[in-house]
Amino acid sequence: MIGSKKRCPECDPSPFFGVLQSDPNNNRMPIRSINKYTVVKRFSLGKRMYDKLDVIYIQEHDSMNREPQKVFSADKEYVTDISADMYLSLCKGFIVQNAENA
Repeated sequence: MIGSKKRCPECDPSPFFGVLQSDPNNNRMPIRSINKYTVVKRFSLGKRMYDKLDVIYIQEHDSMNREPQKVFSADKEYVTDISADMYLSLCKGFIVQNAENA
């Protein structure tokens, strides 16, 4: 459907959902969880501005394969994919992981 937004499969507030990854050889890789973060310094991502105290969800960092990570808004709508480098930059003063999933 044109213009439709991707939403989480279950859309229940907690727990969030994991994303199953697969490699080019069709082998299954572990599910990467999605963690909740609070914005502590204003930034823009995917044509959207995030202010202090906004909540976003980011797929767990994959330090081994450095795969892109999916980003979701506070209402759990898909926003964009970010690189591992972008994620690490955000963690340096722009976002903090919530204590409930740290």
